[in-house]
Amino acid sequence: SSQIMVSKSIIITLFVILLSYSCKRNEEATNRLFVENATTDTIFLANKSHTGYVLFSPSECKEFASSYQHSISEIIAQYYDGVKVYKLANPTSDSILIYDEGGVHQYYIEAMPKVTWSPPLVSLPHENHSFFNINSWVITKGGLDDEWDIATFTITEDDFK
Repeated sequence: SSQIMVSKSIIITLFVILLSYSCKRNEEATNRLFVENATTDTIFLANKSHTGYVLFSPSECKEFASSYQHSISEIIAQYYDGVKVYKLANPTSDSILIYDEGGVHQYYIEAMPKVTWSPPLVSLPHENHSFFNINSWVITKGGLDDEWDIATFTITEDDFK
């Protein structure tokens, strides 16, 4: 009888341990968007109102957005007011102040080369390169069982022509 109690205790303990591990969400267990800067200049990627932005150095690729609950298409579609990308090579006029980890930086973006992409999200041939063309994104699988999508959008010099 005491042996049965010990066995039950061991089984319950193992069950609780397994349950706690299975309920933990891996930080990589999200659909994730990355943007890569394949230009020779630093770029400034912002929504049209400039309330959200990310700076990318040349050859830099970093996470732009992620969601545990939303698909890649839904994450891209959240930029419903469109996106603008500016090159920050030669500041000239009409500045915007950006607050980041290094303090306040002033960038003169209105006169910079820029590209603007507007929704809706579409599915066009890859040659129609756009933030809102799902076929412009390279989508791979990630996570423990490849259950999550990882999408990468590359900004190139051709986008500014």
